[in-house]
Amino acid sequence: ENAAEPAVLQTAITNVLLLLEHRLRSAQIEVRQDLTLPDGLRVKADANRLEQVLVNLVGNAIDAMDDVSPRRLLISARQARAD
Repeated sequence: ENAAEPAVLQTAITNVLLLLEHRLRSAQIEVRQDLTLPDGLRVKADANRLEQVLVNLVGNAIDAMDDVSPRRLLISARQARAD
């Protein structure tokens, strides 16, 4: 099995937010991104699988906010130091 091409994290996040845009809007959830990452940062992951994991996480967050006010979703990521 070939290693997956590294995936651009911001692209995956953008795609997931577009995919779930209707659910987020209808649930009146404000989305904020706090991504202090270099532009174009790539992660060792298959892009499709990474997006599926993010869809599941964001979907779970939407479901968990049924009885929450205000509804805000913060997407945050940090680059780990390579020691």
